[in-house]
Amino acid sequence: MIARMPLMRTIVSVLIVFFTLMGIAHAEETNDIAKLLTGKNLLLFSKTTKVRHASIKEAIESFEALGKQYQFSVQKTENSAEFTAEKLANYDAIVFINTTGNLFNKAQRQAFKAYIQAGGGFMGVHASAWCELDWPWFVKLVGGTFISHPKIQAARLNKIKTSEHFINRLPASFILTDEWYNFINLNPNRIDILTVDESSYEGKKIHGEHHPIAWFHHYDGGRSFYTGLGHHGETYFNKRMQTHLLDGLLFVTGALNHVK
Repeated sequence: MIARMPLMRTIVSVLIVFFTLMGIAHAEETNDIAKLLTGKNLLLFSKTTKVRHASIKEAIESFEALGKQYQFSVQKTENSAEFTAEKLANYDAIVFINTTGNLFNKAQRQAFKAYIQAGGGFMGVHASAWCELDWPWFVKLVGGTFISHPKIQAARLNKIKTSEHFINRLPASFILTDEWYNFINLNPNRIDILTVDESSYEGKKIHGEHHPIAWFHHYDGGRSFYTGLGHHGETYFNKRMQTHLLDGLLFVTGALNHVK
């Protein structure tokens, strides 16, 4: 027993050093992202005229918490009247959180379109692929239209390596529980960054071996990122989901200025 004590002390010392280094690496990563996002201003838009997700509340809380941690500003609204050229000019990106149904009048659509054409950023979360369905320009901006989903269940997600410069810090493969959207009207110019393995869950499947669930692309002068994740409120406090959203924000806010 006495002979084993030095070995135990060595193991404990190694573990302490390992976790200390891990903590330092995490702190450095947080600081690096904060440097890129500091001073950025987001508008969180969560208007619904069809189904309303209870998770909107938690999603907003998560973005607010991330804003405090990474030093970017967050404003929130469900008022479409905020979509004017003058007001949208204040934001580096607009995040549609589980928006559904028809949201805008003609003037508001034009103001948002002009914002994107001037280099603005758009992030769509989960049900935002089920709004403004009669506006072809917006459908292409999002990158696809929600059409159906099986029951909520766990499934395997796979990360896709892209030739474009997009910071994707997620693991190569991991399990998550969510509502797995099927899509139509997929924009062929989108660049997929996550797929869901259809063999890992039960229910209606229409995509086959390549089932996109998150993507990004440059569109009509601006930047767009969409993720199908985010049905449950607790998902927004999952570390992997937060990493996923931050990666999207780095792109849509223009924080990565070398991305072309």
